[in-house]
Amino acid sequence: MQTTVPDIKLIFEDEHLLAFSKPSGLLVHSTKMDKYETLNAADILRDRLGFRIFPLHRLDKGTSGLLLFARRLEGAKTLHAIFEKESTKKEYLCICRGWTPQNETIDYAIRNPDKPKAEPKQAITIYKRLNTCELDFPVSRYQSTRLSLVAAYPKTGRTHQIRMHFAHIRHYIVGDRRHGERHINRLFEEQFELRRLFLHSHRIEFLHPFTNETIRLNDAPDQTWNKILQNTGLLNEQIETYLSDSYRPDFL
Repeated sequence: MQTTVPDIKLIFEDEHLLAFSKPSGLLVHSTKMDKYETLNAADILRDRLGFRIFPLHRLDKGTSGLLLFARRLEGAKTLHAIFEKESTKKEYLCICRGWTPQNETIDYAIRNPDKPKAEPKQAITIYKRLNTCELDFPVSRYQSTRLSLVAAYPKTGRTHQIRMHFAHIRHYIVGDRRHGERHINRLFEEQFELRRLFLHSHRIEFLHPFTNETIRLNDAPDQTWNKILQNTGLLNEQIETYLSDSYRPDFL
């Protein structure tokens, strides 16, 4: 449970919506699923701005990065439709166990993990591998630790979709306590003193429904990400440029 109010950086604003950088470990809004957590982004920003704002999509508590809100309730439904359009592009960064294929489409139906009796729904995630590394740390039955830095592009919006899809192909996201792999999580705790989910909402591109402008937003990973990318060798000049660029013509 967090006790210190975290800083939530403003990325973009206009008269209709706001975009912020959500820290890892912060809920988007209060929920019965985590009833002992007293802090959430919606309440923190309400107190800071002096008015209520309305989340347009969800990020898991452990996921960091771009989070969009509507300024007014009457505009929220129109803005929420952004995330249902095929033309909207979303990119997430993740650090995964092992060396993933260079690129792949994961087409695997999943059910909401909080509704075990629900029927599985179609879920599609495209991804591309950005870089790999191999560390001299034994993990599980392996004599070394292999990692991949991956850009993931969800084409559907199921709960925990990216986490469950990478678990399905056994390239578990580092720090995932629910769908991940305990040996790689323990290694990060012991070797790097890090206990967090390495999944980051990095980019979004969409057509603004009120202004008809193409909006391109980018939120570079935080210092913890930079530290682990440097310490593992996943960071190089090319990756550094990739992470900081606000627009890329090859954005899927």
